[in-house]
Amino acid sequence: MGEISTTYYADPKSARLIHDLLPNVKILAILRNPIDRAFSDYQMHVNNGSEKRAFEKIVGLDIKYINCGFYHQQLQQYYEVFPPDQIKVLLYDDYCQDSQAFLQSIFEFIGVDSQFVANTSARARVGGVPKRRWVRQLLAEKNPLRTFAASLLKLFMPLEARQKIRSQLLKKNMVRTQLDEASFQRLATLYQEDVNQLQTLLGRNLSHWLQPRQSTSA
Repeated sequence: MGEISTTYYADPKSARLIHDLLPNVKILAILRNPIDRAFSDYQMHVNNGSEKRAFEKIVGLDIKYINCGFYHQQLQQYYEVFPPDQIKVLLYDDYCQDSQAFLQSIFEFIGVDSQFVANTSARARVGGVPKRRWVRQLLAEKNPLRTFAASLLKLFMPLEARQKIRSQLLKKNMVRTQLDEASFQRLATLYQEDVNQLQTLLGRNLSHWLQPRQSTSA
């Protein structure tokens, strides 16, 4: 039995509260390049309509998109209350290189069958922003037209088929955007010290996270 959350680690009280209730629990963290993670988080909020500002306008502000990327600052609290052998930190980079070896290391850590081969071919979520905002509003947000269409379609089309069509239409309306070089450099500078500390904590070279790339998308 386990639980997944992308917010616990960033709460300064979470490690102590978890330890008080479950002192023997195993802690697993999977870290993505903080720059990519910040831009992806931003795009998700643009997609759902809660963020209207351009990304370059929010870089450096005290907001969630940026703050969640200070991994060392947030993981350090777990190392202060849990024994090191109860904590495993992995990188999303490792998953991209060898998903089966990545999962096998997790299975071994949590004590389940490490020989199980999981199907990792499907990608549940792909980052991006809507090509046309009104299309997303029509398909994904509550509105009279969507309610009427759903009521009509359910008379002759099963729920699974309706959801599949809706998902395909939403996907076709998505476009992957690029992170501009200036914002990348500003974020690289912002995260530099925390990444250096994280390298020491994990004993891994993470310098590639902050190296310029030709293009950055989420």
